[in-house]
Amino acid sequence: MWCDSSTVWIPDDYIIKSSNVVDLSSLKGLNCFVGVDLAATSDLTAVSYLIVNDDLYYFKTHYYLPESALEEKVDKETYKL
Repeated sequence: MWCDSSTVWIPDDYIIKSSNVVDLSSLKGLNCFVGVDLAATSDLTAVSYLIVNDDLYYFKTHYYLPESALEEKVDKETYKL
């Protein structure tokens, strides 16, 4: 479900200020927590990784979408952004 709201939980500027490019290979050997959100058949699937190092939290998320969804879904245009 695509959601729009006049108020947001986390403002964009906060996220941008908290975001950095990180060389993930520098975190090799540390514990990693993985969360997976599996799609039913034609929706988004997400895999998120969390690594904690020196009281810093590193997150990385990969999103997957079946190619067929770009052709067959009613709201396919929203996925092409």
